[in-house]
Amino acid sequence: MDFFRIIMKFMAYGAVAFSLSEAYLSLNKLWKRKHEKVVAESISISAVSIGLFSSMVYSIDLTINRAWPSFIDALIWLVFGLFELFVAIGFWVTGERRSALWKMMKKTYHQERKEIGELAQSVIQPSHKKVILDILIQFSMLDNKLAKAEKVFIQEFANRWNIDLDWQQIKQDCQQKENHGKIRENIIAYLKTSPPAQQVSQFGDILRMLIHIDQDIDEREQSMMDEVSRLIEQYVPSEECPQYYAAVVPQALGQEDSVKTIFPHLKKQEKVLGGYAYLDGPFFSEQFIVTVCKKYQKVDLFAVPVRSDQLFE
Repeated sequence: MDFFRIIMKFMAYGAVAFSLSEAYLSLNKLWKRKHEKVVAESISISAVSIGLFSSMVYSIDLTINRAWPSFIDALIWLVFGLFELFVAIGFWVTGERRSALWKMMKKTYHQERKEIGELAQSVIQPSHKKVILDILIQFSMLDNKLAKAEKVFIQEFANRWNIDLDWQQIKQDCQQKENHGKIRENIIAYLKTSPPAQQVSQFGDILRMLIHIDQDIDEREQSMMDEVSRLIEQYVPSEECPQYYAAVVPQALGQEDSVKTIFPHLKKQEKVLGGYAYLDGPFFSEQFIVTVCKKYQKVDLFAVPVRSDQLFE
């Protein structure tokens, strides 16, 4: 056993070398294009900020657990994340350096806030807009509090569809109602309009995006999302729109405790990928599950997308 531990320790440090190479190659691509405005605008400052925060928390946890190879690896990506942050705010873009760093970050956040709903809105037909807004609002109020990020996300839909929202009245109405049953009724009403299966699948991902957006998943939100997922599964043929999971597999000592602490919503599942994994999902679009996996990879966790029909192979 001691010999095995020594071998694994050397392999872990070897993996750090690979991570360093990966970070260098990624940085090299960005370095040559860091002055291009289109490149700066293609990087989400919100996503980078979330990744930096998670990396810092994870690095502290790894230090406490003395998992030095993983700590070094997390540190590499923390540095890379800082570089991405400077690229995202346009630090090297000609004409942008006239402002202070804080003003550049504020400007970038403001611009991104305007664009945050672009992907989500592209999959929803305007004919369903009232039902969609009602569902999003009710979902956001399941935990009896409205996070700023949730409000911005929903308001983008309302602005694009020219719908006025009285948030004060919405808060009062939602706090006086039992939202679980109403959400289910609205989902069924939406499905009765016979939207395309692909659109319904993507709508499920949008709801998951909403409950993850404030980084605080309430038990009521998770249970409601589970119920909505079942309704979507009944509507969408699995062969037409397969389901996907993000499989997070702890690789080093102390990583499992970190997963439980930082991502308590993940569900542990035995007999996955030849062992066990913590699953996030289901999700219904292949592009979105890749984005979900990258969120875990940024904090040095091994995460891969897996189709539901391949989970237990």
